[in-house]
Amino acid sequence: QRTNNAPTTPPQFTAPAPRDTDNLPAKEIVGEPLPEILPEKRNDFVGLDMSDDKEIDGTIPIDKPLYSITPTEPAPTQKGKGIVSGKNKKKKKDKNLLDVPKTVQQTIPYTSVYSNGIIETVPGTFTKCYLLHDVNFKTATDEEQETIFTDYGNLLNTFDDRTKAEITIFNRNIDQEQFKTNTLLKMKHDKFDSYREEYNKILLAKINEGRNNIIHEKYLTISIEAPGIDDAVNSFSRLDTEISSRIKKINGVDTVPMTTEERLSVLYDIYNMGSNEQFNQKLTVKGKTAQSFDLGWLRKQGVTTKDMIAPPSMYFDAKYLKVGDTYCRTLFIDNLPTFLSTDLLPELSAVACNMLTSVHFDSMPQDKAIKLVRNQMVNINANVIEAQKKATRSGFSADLISPELLKAQREAQRILDDITSRNQKIFLVTMVVSIFADSLEELEKNVKSVQSVTSRFLCQLKTFNFQQEPGFATSLPLGINKVYVQRLLTTETASLFIPFSAQELAQKNGMYYGLNAVSRNLLLFNRTNSKNANGVILGTPGAGKSFSAKREMLNVFLGTEADIYIIDPEREYSALAALFDGEVVKIAAGSKTYINPFDMDLNYADDEDPIT
Repeated sequence: QRTNNAPTTPPQFTAPAPRDTDNLPAKEIVGEPLPEILPEKRNDFVGLDMSDDKEIDGTIPIDKPLYSITPTEPAPTQKGKGIVSGKNKKKKKDKNLLDVPKTVQQTIPYTSVYSNGIIETVPGTFTKCYLLHDVNFKTATDEEQETIFTDYGNLLNTFDDRTKAEITIFNRNIDQEQFKTNTLLKMKHDKFDSYREEYNKILLAKINEGRNNIIHEKYLTISIEAPGIDDAVNSFSRLDTEISSRIKKINGVDTVPMTTEERLSVLYDIYNMGSNEQFNQKLTVKGKTAQSFDLGWLRKQGVTTKDMIAPPSMYFDAKYLKVGDTYCRTLFIDNLPTFLSTDLLPELSAVACNMLTSVHFDSMPQDKAIKLVRNQMVNINANVIEAQKKATRSGFSADLISPELLKAQREAQRILDDITSRNQKIFLVTMVVSIFADSLEELEKNVKSVQSVTSRFLCQLKTFNFQQEPGFATSLPLGINKVYVQRLLTTETASLFIPFSAQELAQKNGMYYGLNAVSRNLLLFNRTNSKNANGVILGTPGAGKSFSAKREMLNVFLGTEADIYIIDPEREYSALAALFDGEVVKIAAGSKTYINPFDMDLNYADDEDPIT
């Protein structure tokens, strides 16, 4: 059981009178202790003026406060009077071989956070994260799927043995009532409210057909080793361009690294599952914006980012853990079949529960991979020769040996050919799944639902017994792998763990346009937010083009204050106009209404050009 040791009340700041805070040495600014200041108040924080907003250098860890006071150690006394001698203290320290975290903050698996989006997980290991936009993989043609699959394999081949990659799919609930509030039409207390109620009933029925209360966020986390933050920044600057170009070939979207606030917000949502509080709340007071999260403000307070994202408590059991009030169980893929479909990750993410699914890719050096496969081939060939000799001595044909042995020989030769001639790499792949629930009963139910999906693909999903803490850390989008469950796969086989499924369209204040063909979720789109708000309806005769046009007109009329103009040569929409108190203007030869395009002057339009 570990609790949150963050201060419940803001620390009191006392400015040291004899010091000039504007001329402090640089080493004190980055968090070196100042033991000579206020020796009588060792437990107080000493900080700058809160109004002093200085820009934070991206190479300075945010989690190091600007000022800190560390209590001095008590003076040693004579041996035998309650103080252990130096020799005995060393022996006592050697007995504590395991560094067990004692607080929630110590459990969160990173050491430093930088303002440029980089998180240092352990000293010398730096990570960056990228938000992946989905692509319509399941509904694509076979040729398009093959292209996406190949491009995804090329993305994995980008990472050498010094670069580790992690794909994370984060399933999380959204407030269903808030979703309905944002989607349903608002009543305006006029004579058309009955139509709005009827339209909302249709929307509610469509909402129940899909999984609109679950959103899927997908991340790519890159981990590299570097002597320091400056070297890490240089390495990531090269990787950013390569990763963006590779991903753009897959989904056509420019991918940029996530900011520090975005990464911490994701971690906050994971550690505080079910909380209604947002990570960074903003409020405008007297024309100024106040917010609950600010990097410079944290350092001045002596508060770390772990204090901001940590849950109230964490409890670890043999087969589950408890993060705050939420139960969680971490599992892993133990065995892979001889044939695997690309539908595994999309099907897992389709389970309607809060869940983290992470796949780690650790590339093996090419020379080491070739040596490993060749050594394996030597062992297999020796077993084949021994089996052939044994069959000959028994009076059987040398060809009558175990089919499994011959299959292993062919597989080893195929892998060697892939590495040497088909630009394939060898990856050590680890796949873990963390499932969340509000109770143990619900957790068991969710676990069985996920295991039923993996069993359809002949994959065994097992629980991390007595390893829930390292397993949970491995599932976080931090690029950390603390478990020893790895499977050796080539690039082509590792590419089967492709996270792309179907692209969702759910814009804020969007209008209903139908259902996603794969997920059955609502398609909510606001055309006025696009660079080009024009639209066209295409379809075969009888497919419902006119119905779609009338439905959008109805949505615009009932939900907005926009004006609707219809050019209707077939007089198909005159009944709709009459129903909603519209006006029908007849323009034809011999009618009293006509259009004279020359009846305008320089003052006709609001802008300078009367034509446009």
